[in-house]
Amino acid sequence: MALRLEELNEATREFMLAEFEREEMGTPYRSPSMSSSGRTAWPGIMRVAITEGDDAQLQRSISPSSLWLVEEPYVREGVQRMRKVNVAQRSEQLATSEFNTWYVRGLTAKLMEEGVEWCQVYRAAPAKYEIGECAMHEGKQVKVSEVYEGHRRRYWPEPGDARAFSIPFQPGCHHSIRRL
Repeated sequence: MALRLEELNEATREFMLAEFEREEMGTPYRSPSMSSSGRTAWPGIMRVAITEGDDAQLQRSISPSSLWLVEEPYVREGVQRMRKVNVAQRSEQLATSEFNTWYVRGLTAKLMEEGVEWCQVYRAAPAKYEIGECAMHEGKQVKVSEVYEGHRRRYWPEPGDARAFSIPFQPGCHHSIRRL
């Protein structure tokens, strides 16, 4: 299911791409579940999605199993273990989160250039699992600059800052922003 992004147009896409390229020159985010070939292919795949696609197209582009690790580490009860990567689940989560991340970043840059000071958090798609922390922000009005400055701060670079305000709030979050 594609996210309902109200201002996904050519102008917003230009801002999205400029912001993506800026992050790529620094310390870009890469999913730890992707294989080395997936991490190498990621920037090109993301550029195509930003310029002409959406989260659904991005998911299809990253669904080949060769782009993903077979297993990934996780920690339970203080013990690191391994589990099989569910490629369908990971590609959906990454596509939703990353496309929305760049939409939010691009839209906030565009709104700031237009002199818009406030935006509203909204659910851009129904979530499979209601994440309480995400839901508590639904409908909230926030400063555009706060959203822009919070880009990925909750989770990147790791370990992130759990006190930071970011939209999306975490991977898998279906919340986005709209102008008031």
